[in-house]
Amino acid sequence: MACARSAARGKKRKPDAAAFLLNMEPECFRLAAELAGGTWVPGAYRSYVIREPKPRLISAAPFADRVVHHALVSLLEPHFERRFVAHSYACRVGKGTASRMRAMVGFRKPGPGQPRTPLSRTLGAGIEGHRAWNHEGWR
Repeated sequence: MACARSAARGKKRKPDAAAFLLNMEPECFRLAAELAGGTWVPGAYRSYVIREPKPRLISAAPFADRVVHHALVSLLEPHFERRFVAHSYACRVGKGTASRMRAMVGFRKPGPGQPRTPLSRTLGAGIEGHRAWNHEGWR
């Protein structure tokens, strides 16, 4: 239910979020049962165009899918966080633009020819057997 509350931040007045939150406990149990049973299927995204600051197509997941996204992030984030390099700042708790700007002082970009590990091998190490990692179509 914490994932539902997290997904609802800034969206409580949206009709699909309000409907989910009105029946939050049964909805969360339904999602948990579908995920545990391997029967959960993502819903259809809703697409719309915004025009400010420039025209863009936005695709939004149904609210129940957002709850699943938050649940997956809360499950997988600790695993990935341990593997990120110290100078990675995007989408990380406690890090952001200001932290990155402070860290830029004295930071050098790696030179050419430095060996690099494929991201999927680096991030996937240790969770290959996890059902979320092995779900068909997610890799």
